[in-house]
Amino acid sequence: GWWTERPAVQVPAGEGMKAALVQCVEVAERAKVDARRVNDGVVQRMVAPAAYVAGLPGNVREVLGRESARLLKRKEGFVRGTFVKKLNISDPLGAQVMIGKFQDSALIWERKR
Repeated sequence: GWWTERPAVQVPAGEGMKAALVQCVEVAERAKVDARRVNDGVVQRMVAPAAYVAGLPGNVREVLGRESARLLKRKEGFVRGTFVKKLNISDPLGAQVMIGKFQDSALIWERKR
């Protein structure tokens, strides 16, 4: 098969290998920056469907929960560390769910303006 127990890369890696790796990383980084730039532009132009916005609750407390909404609206300012701890996100799926809740909250606030 294609897999072998012995590494195919010289150890230690030669100067040519190091230079090629650095160049590969730089190209990947530029591609990532370009992709984000394109994606950000697309996302900024997206409009939430009116039916979806109309179906959202009347206030952010119903989306984020009372405590999280209160922490966001503090008069003395937003404390990131405290807020993130209170969210109690334990895995990537929980983080994705919370991102969706923040997006819905932003739509609710925008609707109220």
